[in-house]
Amino acid sequence: MQVSHLRTEQLLRESGCAFSVARASIYTEFFLRWPNAARTTGRIRLPAGDARMSLVSRDDVGRCLTALALGAPTARCHDVTGPESLDVDAVAAIAAERWNVPIAYEDVTPAEYAAETAAAGEDPWWLYAFASMFASVRQGRWAAVSDDVHALTGRAARPFAELLATGDFPDLDPSRPPGGYVVGGDWRDRLAGSVESWASLLHLGVIAHAAGDLADARAAYERSLRHVRTPWALRNLALLLPPKERADVMLEAHRLAPDRWQLAVEAGSALLAAGRPDDVLTLLDEASPPVREHGRSRLLEVRAALETGAVGRAARLLDEGIEVADLREGEVALHALWRDCQARRLAAGRGVPVDEAIRAEVRELRVPWRYDFRMWNEDR
Repeated sequence: MQVSHLRTEQLLRESGCAFSVARASIYTEFFLRWPNAARTTGRIRLPAGDARMSLVSRDDVGRCLTALALGAPTARCHDVTGPESLDVDAVAAIAAERWNVPIAYEDVTPAEYAAETAAAGEDPWWLYAFASMFASVRQGRWAAVSDDVHALTGRAARPFAELLATGDFPDLDPSRPPGGYVVGGDWRDRLAGSVESWASLLHLGVIAHAAGDLADARAAYERSLRHVRTPWALRNLALLLPPKERADVMLEAHRLAPDRWQLAVEAGSALLAAGRPDDVLTLLDEASPPVREHGRSRLLEVRAALETGAVGRAARLLDEGIEVADLREGEVALHALWRDCQARRLAAGRGVPVDEAIRAEVRELRVPWRYDFRMWNEDR
């Protein structure tokens, strides 16, 4: 991996293109999986030797990337690190002190670690990822500390102990979707004790939602919305509501972020499930061209048009062509929709309702290749 990264940097320099490169150290939030587990076992068993790491928070990396993206190209590589270089023994000592539980580091061989991790049921891909990461740790690749976080953002990098102690969420722009969520370890308890914000409450809601604690999830989303009315909390809250209530909440989420096609499609799908196809067509008619022309939006438009009886509108869209980039092999949504449209088209032309005879006639028609993702022919 390091060789390929270095080669990429070399090619950038040779290309003559303007560039800025960020080399991020190991994320603190990622590495916390091992101290978190040690709160129960009392041991961090890793093949890290006495090597050091400059753990860096994702928030610090994100702020550096933003600064580099918005600024002029620097034509150099920036080492985005934490403010200190710690070995795992020091990590264990800080965690033990902060959490007031006994935690000790035990150095193990790579073979021992691989065997223990495999026995615990870890995915084979992670076995490889962990092995290569700790090999690079032992080689000292993550030990260096730089001041680039401060130089790029004007703010000092957050030390490991601070994030460990507080779990406080950084200030986030409510108009932008959160970059991701962590649902494992003890993040639920730590966030519950952190400074309350729309972002921390949204994250708490996601953790509870993932755990199946739907009442707690709903309460967290609603508290998040009392801080800031964001489309992200509205969308998640809507998933917990009955269909008729869900539609209007999804619609509000879409209106707060109208350029997100995903929210438009989810709002339209909720409206369709609530028996409001006319509102779906209105939503799409008012959407921006990038949203309206997305494959999932056009698919939704066909469904809504058929529900309202606008067979001509649905047929025109299908005749023009709909490409759904994330459609999976074996998914039957497009071919079933094409057949439904053909059946309604035939019935309308004959002035009769759609019946089994018409559907049987349509089954004899060849489904256009671009709409046929079936892995077998269920008509045979």
